[in-house]
Amino acid sequence: MTKLINKDLYYETIKRIICNEITQKEAALKLEITDRQIRRLITKYKKEGENAFIHKNASKPSHNKKISNDVANEIVNDYLNNYSDYGFTHFYEEQGYKYGIYFPTMFHLKMELNVT
Repeated sequence: MTKLINKDLYYETIKRIICNEITQKEAALKLEITDRQIRRLITKYKKEGENAFIHKNASKPSHNKKISNDVANEIVNDYLNNYSDYGFTHFYEEQGYKYGIYFPTMFHLKMELNVT
C-alpha cells in the first residue's frame, strides 16, 4: 500500500533537521519512514529546496486519455460486424493503428462492454 505524503510536513521536518532542531531518527519516526529515506530527503532538499517534495510528474499532462463514446462504439461495431472471426488481439494488431489507441485501452473497452 502506498502512503500519500504531505509535502509541507516533509519540508518542515527536513528543514528542522537542517537547523538541528530535531535528529534524523526523530524525523524518521515522525514521518514513519526509515533513517535512510531521511538522508535521501536531506540530500534532495539541499539540491532542490522545497521543490524536492513535489512529485516530478505533477506539472506534466496526463497520458491517460479517455476515448469518446463515438470512437468506442465505432471500435466495437467494427469488431463485431467486420472482424467477428478475428481474436481480439489479432483485431488490435490489424486495426489498432487506425484508431490510434493502445492495446490496454482497447482491451479495457472490450472488458467494459463484455464483448467476446
